[in-house]
Amino acid sequence: HGGLLPLPMIRNVKPVDPSRPDTPKVYQLETAMGLALSVFEGAQAICVERDRFRPVKRCNDLLALWSDAYVLTEDYHVLLNPERTVDAALPAWERDPIVTLDDRYYSLIQQMKERFPHGAPSLIDCRRLDVRGNVYFGANVKVRGEAELVCEEGAVCSVPDGAVIGDGVTRRQGEEETGRQGDSVTGGVGAVCNRTDVPET
Repeated sequence: HGGLLPLPMIRNVKPVDPSRPDTPKVYQLETAMGLALSVFEGAQAICVERDRFRPVKRCNDLLALWSDAYVLTEDYHVLLNPERTVDAALPAWERDPIVTLDDRYYSLIQQMKERFPHGAPSLIDCRRLDVRGNVYFGANVKVRGEAELVCEEGAVCSVPDGAVIGDGVTRRQGEEETGRQGDSVTGGVGAVCNRTDVPET
C-alpha cells in the first residue's frame, strides 16, 4: 500500500474550542486503527477476558476508574476492587459502577476536576450514579447503591464534605440516616445537594 494503510476516513464535527460549544465548528478527521486488521492478509482476532478491557472514552468512565471501585495491580492491570460486594453473584464485567454525568458540565476533564476538587467520591458500594445539572462534590463523599442528583436549571449545587448518598440515604457522616429506598436527592433540597448560587441572567 505504499506505506499507507487504506483506512476509511471518519469525519467528526466539533467546536474549535471544546470548552466553548458556541465557537465555530470544524471537521476532525480520523481513522479507526482497529480496521487495520482488514488490510493484512490472514489477520485474525483473539478473544480476551472482558475484565482486561476498561475503555475510557468519556469523563463518565474516567470518574469510575478514578474511584475506589477499582484497583491498579503491580503489573498495571485495572481490576474491580476485590472488596466491592455490589452484585457479587454477577460476572466481573457486569459489576462495574454505572456513572452518568451531565455533558453540559462534565464533558471535559478540566470541568470534571473543578467539580471533584478532592478527587472521586467513593464508588466501591455504588451500582449507579446519575448527576444532572451543575453539581460540585466535597471531600470524602460516599455513594451507596443507586444515587440520582438533580440540580435545577441555572443553579449551582454542592454535595458537602462527608456526605453519604444513594438508596434513600441523605445524610452527612455521623448523622442519622433520612430518606426512603429509591428516593432521589434534588438540588436545593436536603443536606446532600444544596443550592449554593444562581448565576445572574
